[in-house]
Amino acid sequence: ELEGEPTVFKPTFDGFLNTDLDEVLRKNEVEHVVVCGCITSACVMMTTYGAFARGYRVTLVEDACADRSADRQAALLSLYSDYVFRVASSQDLDKVLLPPYCSSQVAS
Repeated sequence: ELEGEPTVFKPTFDGFLNTDLDEVLRKNEVEHVVVCGCITSACVMMTTYGAFARGYRVTLVEDACADRSADRQAALLSLYSDYVFRVASSQDLDKVLLPPYCSSQVAS
């Protein structure tokens, strides 16, 4: 944790459910959320859905996520990419974070 940085503790798979994450992001005028983590089929997906349902643009960093199998991860990405979220690699993240796709603020 960094002093002065907001910290949000999530009690469920979804980083938005029963937390103040949405309030923190809106207070900071964030419009684009970048998501990574484990396990793609649980916490990562639920948080991307939470962001999408609240109107955020969402990017999932493919090589910064993992699931219990490569097949499961590939299936989830093919099913929901370009619908709920945009997929990017960590190598291409700088391009995703530049306009016109994003705003000036990004949450990770």
